[in-house]
Amino acid sequence: MASLKCSRCGYGIHYHGEPDGTEYVFVKLSDWKEMERENLPSDCLELEHYDQFIDVWKCSECGTFAFFDKYGHVTHVYAPDKEISENTMQSPTVFGLFFSDIVWDEATESRIPASEILTKYSNHLWILRNKTMMRLFEDEAGSKCTAQYSRIPVAES
Repeated sequence: MASLKCSRCGYGIHYHGEPDGTEYVFVKLSDWKEMERENLPSDCLELEHYDQFIDVWKCSECGTFAFFDKYGHVTHVYAPDKEISENTMQSPTVFGLFFSDIVWDEATESRIPASEILTKYSNHLWILRNKTMMRLFEDEAGSKCTAQYSRIPVAES
């Protein structure tokens, strides 16, 4: 079992093998498009492109997201904002896909090509983030923002 303390509320975030809404996967859109061109079966994606997939954990107590690097260290933490700002996000920005890890496991077991994952599994989101904030969108165009988060300091282990 892996665990950490939430940077915002201190609640213990635990991964027991069945994340129950805890673990997510993020991949940059540019990397995803490159993987689609290769048209590999989805069970090969994480093996062939493990550096492009970023683990993200969500605190079930306060909704804060923690992004990890490939070594398992928390690199970015974003806490939920109560309201969505109308201001445009300033660059540099990172845009990409955000999957629940449970759905991702179902996809890899199904052995469907990468190009079919988005059409088969509709419960993915799009993330736009920069050094100070992150926004979740329902669409690739970024026109339906569902939530906004502010970056906070990473808690010391």
